[in-house]
Amino acid sequence: MGQLGPKGTKMRAMKRFVATIFLAGLIGGNTAAQAVDNSPSAAVADRSHMSAREVVEAFQALAFVEYKPVEAILEYVSPDVIEHDPTIPSTREAIIEYMEQRDWTTGGPKSDIKRIISDGEYVVVHHHLVREPGTPGFAVIDMFRVENGWIVEHWDVLQPVPEGGPNTVGMF
Repeated sequence: MGQLGPKGTKMRAMKRFVATIFLAGLIGGNTAAQAVDNSPSAAVADRSHMSAREVVEAFQALAFVEYKPVEAILEYVSPDVIEHDPTIPSTREAIIEYMEQRDWTTGGPKSDIKRIISDGEYVVVHHHLVREPGTPGFAVIDMFRVENGWIVEHWDVLQPVPEGGPNTVGMF
């Protein structure tokens, strides 16, 4: 079976990642005037030893900690990616255009990763995403499929976090 994200130092570092994450309304960065380079980067060979989880963690770090989402997409998302978000065409270029609509000058959406679960080529990231400061945000599940160091497929599910309610355990 898969691995559950470790607690302690590594988990604290992961919580700094502002996760889909990639399709929770997440990535942006370069201007639309810049050309999209679909050629594999030189770093691809260096990723051949990486696990699917390591690829997703590296993608998250570049996109959401360093706030370089377009660079992260070009570096880690396959030119032939399959995107399951019904609001975005299933192309890497469309994902980049969608993400460029976000304001990344102030750091972009904030995400608190709660857990990462991996099983072979699949990686699931569960996180609390806040797009607008002062709002409760969303509980988000992003699922990625990774092949040969590339994110080749992505799904996401978002649920608004309610203010209050009868459940005292909470969503996370």
